[in-house]
Amino acid sequence: MSKPEPSDKREILRRAAEAIGDPEAKAKLEKEGISLGPPISLSGPDFLKQMEAQAPDAKPWVTLTVCANGVSVPSRSAIEGPLSVFIEEAGIGKWSGSGQGTFGNQAFFDVSYEVADISTAIPLIQGKLKELGVGEGAELSTSDGKTYRV
Repeated sequence: MSKPEPSDKREILRRAAEAIGDPEAKAKLEKEGISLGPPISLSGPDFLKQMEAQAPDAKPWVTLTVCANGVSVPSRSAIEGPLSVFIEEAGIGKWSGSGQGTFGNQAFFDVSYEVADISTAIPLIQGKLKELGVGEGAELSTSDGKTYRV
C-alpha cells in the first residue's frame, strides 16, 4: 500500500474523528483496514513538549485555531476541507494535521499547514477564511511565533 497523499490522509483522519462514539461508522472504517485506538489526553505542558520536539528542519507552518467561546462558527469539516483544498490548489502549502478538544470548558479545533512562505500564505488564508464565514474566535499562529486574527 502506498503512502496516502495529504488530502487522502486528511479524509481518513476526518472520518476517524467522526467515527468516535459511532459503532456503525467505526465498523465501516475497520472494513477498510482503518482501526481506532483509545482516545489520548495530553496536559498543556505535555502537548507543548510534543510540539517543540518536531524536527528542527520542519518547513514553516501556519495553524488555524477556532474557539467556540459563545460565538457561532462553522463546523470543523466546513472549514478544514475547503481551506485545505484552497491551500493545496493555490500551491502555497499542504495540510499537515488537525485536532479538536477543550481547554477547560472551551471547545476548539485546529488545522495546521506546511507553507512555502508565511508572508504569502497569511493574507490568502485570511481571505479564504472570511469567505468561509470564519471570523471572531479564530486565530492564525505561525512557526515564526506570530499570531494573526482573521
